[in-house]
Amino acid sequence: MINSWIQDHNAERYYFFECFGLTFRSSIDLPELNITEPGFCDVEIRITPTPRYFAAAPSDGLRFQASRGVLVFTVDRIAKFIVSDGNLIEINACNSARGADVRLFLLESALQALLLQREELVLRGCAVQRDGLAYLFLGPSGIGKSTLAVALAQRGFKLLTDDFCVIRRNGDGKYTVASGPAHSKLWRDSLKKLGIPYSNLSRVRQDTDRFIVPNESPYMTKQTEVAKTYFLRSAPRNDVQLTPADSALAYSLITQRPHLPLFYNGLKLEGIYRQLALTFVTSLPFSILERPKRGFLVNQLVKTIESDLYNETHRLVGILP
Repeated sequence: MINSWIQDHNAERYYFFECFGLTFRSSIDLPELNITEPGFCDVEIRITPTPRYFAAAPSDGLRFQASRGVLVFTVDRIAKFIVSDGNLIEINACNSARGADVRLFLLESALQALLLQREELVLRGCAVQRDGLAYLFLGPSGIGKSTLAVALAQRGFKLLTDDFCVIRRNGDGKYTVASGPAHSKLWRDSLKKLGIPYSNLSRVRQDTDRFIVPNESPYMTKQTEVAKTYFLRSAPRNDVQLTPADSALAYSLITQRPHLPLFYNGLKLEGIYRQLALTFVTSLPFSILERPKRGFLVNQLVKTIESDLYNETHRLVGILP
């Protein structure tokens, strides 16, 4: 028996959204994305009952196949996703799949693969904006990037994107970051630290203690210039420390990804991705933000960031040496 969610989205009805500076036509309602007017779209998303599958893939993993222009990957008991040519995502959902679970992997792994096919620079992290400039927070999964970004949003910053950032270079040669889905995903402990009630929040997945926190900042159609990047990591220390990083270290840190190399290697995009990353880290300031391995000192992290931005702003106008 096919569940009602799949039946509803096999109908000839389309929704139109914008995200990461791209427009989408989707047969799936995606409440996480910003609604836009019908018209020309960069990407199509559709449910397909009989997904394409290619046998002669140069990169064949446990749950994925990849070739230049095509990626097929499977999430057990949820869906098979087929990502093609940077403009199409097809979904073969399992009969028992929840819509929220399908959307979760669609807007994370599938969307990242599509952006890579478009030869975009995709970085694991969050971005916030203040005074017209964006600040990136990168780092490994679970290090506290989303918690820090939401804490900054509570202090007047605008949250641009969570999970991953899409970086582009504009016509003036400046790097920009695009707005992403309108939510963050935080663990229960982080919500308690930030004083955010969670009784009415939806869980990311039914079997996790991680919740979806709506982003109160409006979607920004115009991309925001990146001013600085911070790499968040833990260390055996009792306080927070901020140190500048040279471009060689910055490049090493942002290209150490556990899953994306599987994608861009199979998609034959490794050289392009690494060149984009190298150019990015040699063009902007980059600092390492270290936190204790035990205990997430969110207030101290926020104060460290605010102090750094204050000093940087006054240095630019000549108040500080």
